[in-house]
Amino acid sequence: MVSPTTDKNYETAKSMGVTHVHAYLNAYSEKGEESLQLQLDTAEKHGLKVMFNLIRAGVEKEPNGLEKIRAVVRRFKDHPALGFWYLYDEPSGPEMVMILERVYAMLKQETPNIPVALCLAQTQDWRSFVPHCDILMGDQYPVHDEPFPEAPLFRYSNFIRDMAAYGKPVIAIPQFMNWRCYPSVSASYEQANLRYPNDTELRYFFYSALAIGNSAGVFWYSFYDILRLGNREYFDEMRPLMLEMRKFADLLKEPEKAQVFMWARDSNFYMSLIDKKYLVLVNNYPIKQKVERWTENIIKGDTDLKPWGSTRAVKAEIRNNRFKLEGFIEPWESLVWEIVEK
Repeated sequence: MVSPTTDKNYETAKSMGVTHVHAYLNAYSEKGEESLQLQLDTAEKHGLKVMFNLIRAGVEKEPNGLEKIRAVVRRFKDHPALGFWYLYDEPSGPEMVMILERVYAMLKQETPNIPVALCLAQTQDWRSFVPHCDILMGDQYPVHDEPFPEAPLFRYSNFIRDMAAYGKPVIAIPQFMNWRCYPSVSASYEQANLRYPNDTELRYFFYSALAIGNSAGVFWYSFYDILRLGNREYFDEMRPLMLEMRKFADLLKEPEKAQVFMWARDSNFYMSLIDKKYLVLVNNYPIKQKVERWTENIIKGDTDLKPWGSTRAVKAEIRNNRFKLEGFIEPWESLVWEIVEK
C-alpha cells in the first residue's frame, strides 16, 4: 500500500522495483473520485500501474451499491495507468459471497479484459470466494517478535500453496512491515522485539511464491506502514535485495507455468523449474536440511547449476537424473540457479 499519493513516495516505490501501487482509497466519499484520479495520474507520471481499490465504506451493501460501483468503473476503466481491479479486502460470510458474485459478474460485463483480483485472509470460508475473481491474492504476515529463524514463515507459503491448487493466478501478499503499526493486534507480543523481516525472510517470501506455481507476482505490504514508523531507512537497507528480485522477475517469461517438484512439498521444501532455465529451491523449515532427490523427469540427464544473483555459492548439480546439494540448505534459505547444459 503506497500512501499518501505524492511524487516522492511514488519515486521511492519505483526505485524499489515496484510496478503497481495500491491504497485503500474510497471512491464513494465526497472527494473520493478526485483522490483516485490523482492516484492514477501520479502513477502514470512515474511509469507505474494501479491496483484500483474498487469497494470501500460499505457501498456494496447499499440498495443502489452495484450501480454506484458500476459508475466508478465506467469513469476510470480507460485510464492508461489502470492495472487491474482490487475487488475487496478479506471478505467473509455468505452475504459477501453473494454480493461479490454480482459485482464480479458486472465487472466481466463492463470490462471483460481487465483482471479482477480478490484479497483473501485465512477465514474458514475463504474457498467460497475463489470463483468470483480472476486473480487470487492471499495475505499472511508471520514475523512478529520471534528471533530469526523462529518466525513461522510456513504459514504464509502454505496459504499461498492452498490457493495455487485452484489453478488460478496467485499474487502473494508478503510482509514488508513491523507489527508495531498495529498495537491492538500485536498486544500479546513482546513489543520491544517486534521486528521487520530480514533479507532471508524477504527472499523466502518472494521465491517460495514462485516455486509453488501459478504465480502472478507478489504485492508487498506495506509501504505506508514503514512511513508510519518513520523508518525510511528500511527502504534503503532492502533496496538492493528488492531490485535483485525485480531483475529476476523480469527475466521470467512464464512464471505461472513453473514445473513443480512434488517430492519437495512433502519434505518441507519448495522446488520448481521455471522457463526450463531457472531452478528455485526454498527451505520451508527453520532448520538446515540436506537435499538429494530424483528430479521427477522434470530435468533429465546431467546438468550443472550456476548460482544466480546473491544465491550462496554452494555446490549443486544434477547427475543421472538426481539433484544433489553439497552440505546443507540453511533455515528458510532460498537458492536460485541457472541451468547449464553439459
